[in-house]
Amino acid sequence: MRLAPERRDRLLQLRRALHRWRTQGNGAWNEWRRLAGLTLGGPLGDHAPRANRTLVRYDDGRVIDRYFQRIRELPRPLVCVVKHSAFARIAWDNRRLGIPTVACPANLEALDVGATLEGRSDRAYYLTALNLGDELRALAACDARLFLSSVETGLVNGLGQPAHYYPYRPVGQLEAEMQRVRTARVHTMVDPQLLVMLGSAVHPTTGESFRWFLQEAQRNGLPEGIKLMLCGNGAEDLAQGGTLPQGVEARGWVDQAELMTLLSRTCGVILPQLIGFGGLTRLAELSCAGVPTLVSSHAARAVDPLPPGVIPVEDTWPAWRAGIEQLLVGPHSDLQQAGAYAAWAQQQANPWPAVLNTLAPG
Repeated sequence: MRLAPERRDRLLQLRRALHRWRTQGNGAWNEWRRLAGLTLGGPLGDHAPRANRTLVRYDDGRVIDRYFQRIRELPRPLVCVVKHSAFARIAWDNRRLGIPTVACPANLEALDVGATLEGRSDRAYYLTALNLGDELRALAACDARLFLSSVETGLVNGLGQPAHYYPYRPVGQLEAEMQRVRTARVHTMVDPQLLVMLGSAVHPTTGESFRWFLQEAQRNGLPEGIKLMLCGNGAEDLAQGGTLPQGVEARGWVDQAELMTLLSRTCGVILPQLIGFGGLTRLAELSCAGVPTLVSSHAARAVDPLPPGVIPVEDTWPAWRAGIEQLLVGPHSDLQQAGAYAAWAQQQANPWPAVLNTLAPG
């Protein structure tokens, strides 16, 4: 009988932990805790961490088989780039084939999923640490690591794994769309009462941040006459007790055409993100589009320096209220910001040429 890869990995780690406990004696309390985490690894409630999940999130053998079938057909030299840490484990097989692997994850997955730990049990902390260890072990097998967030770049460097800060910028068709929004904002009447809140509420840290904002707005009120549109996957489910603060409408997921229309008309975008890891790609996109943006000071630390038009806000309701009132009075269309954004984009670090030249010279 063949065991599922997840169960097989768990049994192997359980056997190693038992061996360490037997060799260290009865005082190995930490091994008992690790055994409990490995044996009981599983859901702890909505969005809670699971033991040994980081490297098997996309554990579909067909994908890996297709990958190795494909690379056998390609000319050398090759460089493999992985976007999610779950695929970083492919670096061990790539090394045997002489193919360097570059990890470009959006965030440290174990920390981003396990970030909302306040009020959780000791076991939740322990499982998050196990997952982070697995993730760092896989990233260490890669030949280079590039992060969107300066926070994670510093963290991983501090843990002994050289990493590069690789700030996000919209390019290609997306950049062209953002520039069309900028042009539309100059020639179209911007609604001075319309605000948009963007983000995927099904993502644990984003959903928790959005709920905090709405609870504060319900308790303290928004500026009079405001129209706040909540846009993003799961945003329609954020109403507390079936109600939303006055002036707030939960649109949920919107297609790209509707989003571009909203960005052309809004006087500003707000991005509450109290916790979590990774870099918010919306910051550079909205700056490119010329849309004034408020963002939690926590999330602002990931991007250094901040793009023009992005304003960090401390996560207290008086600070958010003051920031919103400033958005309402404008300016809503800043022609000078176009040059400022272009200068910012030009100055951003781009480690790719040096990384690729090192891994695949010539």
